[in-house]
Amino acid sequence: MTDTPDRPGPPADTPAPAADTPVPPDPAAGEPTQQLPPADAVVPPVTPGAGLPGEPPPGGTPPPLVPTPGGPMPPEPPNWPMRILIALLAALVVLVAVIAGALIFGGDDDEPVAATTVPTTVPATTLAPTTTGEPTTTTEATTTTTVAETTTTTVAETTTTTEATTTTSTTTTLAATTTAASECAGLDDLQGPIANFVFLDVDGIGTLTEFGDRDEDVITTLTCLLGEPDEDTGYGDSFSVFGTCPGTVVRGVRWGPLLTLFGDTEAFGSEDREFYNWRYDAFEFEDELGLTFPETGLGLGTTVAELEAEYGDDVEIFDDERTGEGAFVIGERDVANTTVPEIFGTLTGTGADGQVQFIDSGLFCGE
Repeated sequence: MTDTPDRPGPPADTPAPAADTPVPPDPAAGEPTQQLPPADAVVPPVTPGAGLPGEPPPGGTPPPLVPTPGGPMPPEPPNWPMRILIALLAALVVLVAVIAGALIFGGDDDEPVAATTVPTTVPATTLAPTTTGEPTTTTEATTTTTVAETTTTTVAETTTTTEATTTTSTTTTLAATTTAASECAGLDDLQGPIANFVFLDVDGIGTLTEFGDRDEDVITTLTCLLGEPDEDTGYGDSFSVFGTCPGTVVRGVRWGPLLTLFGDTEAFGSEDREFYNWRYDAFEFEDELGLTFPETGLGLGTTVAELEAEYGDDVEIFDDERTGEGAFVIGERDVANTTVPEIFGTLTGTGADGQVQFIDSGLFCGE
């Protein structure tokens, strides 16, 4: 520190100082004066950490800050209560934003979520007064909290009735027979009841046999479908119990009311012994098969009225002089250079209520 030189008083003719210039104390007026040390006085050394002369000891209360006229204001001490309040409010806003985001984006993706902004006013907090040279300001903080509004959509309960679709697949059950399984193997893929394949027809029996087919083929097929025959005469003279039949030999194989005839007629173009006629009656056997013509329903028990209704002019009803019974014929065709009916049958009577009792088709045997 340098010594402070003596300051001489102002000359008598010195003009008065300006208004903003400090005026030194006047001893004549009784104002206290500051005694300066003499020029040869020794200034005590300054010990580090002990402070300057006139300063309070370390750890004491600092002197009040006195602003220097015309100079900058000293810095204010930190306002810790206000800083804490602001930090808490910021944390609250972040927390509310996180919750709102979770509700908006974490809900059901199928339903929109509307966000509602609800203003929340935080009550004003009164801080302890602090003397800083400036007036104390009380701030009322207002924060905006966004709360997700969950929209609930109620869907009407719908009862759905599902109708089960049942697909019936009927496998044809072949008859129990002693015929070799290999001979019936070709029929394993048949689907549906036997009646789909065995019925009365002017060209044979059902869809699997026709007039002119080889005898053993027809017998095997019908045995696989209907079972073992009830009667098989084997081959004999064509003049037989079946009448005077074409060819030199005849064989009759019967399944209940169905009789099939085979021989060497060559009537349908086969050089082998062939299937050439069938008969259907219930004279000796009950009609357990129930075979009919599918298109018209003609079968045993059909009445004369039904015959006329189904066949019209194609059917002829008459009295058979040979049998003394009613009879009928339907259609005609040429077989072996002979014109024969497609269907021949006998009736219990020729009246409207007369019923069919015998049906015959193919190449007929005579008396």
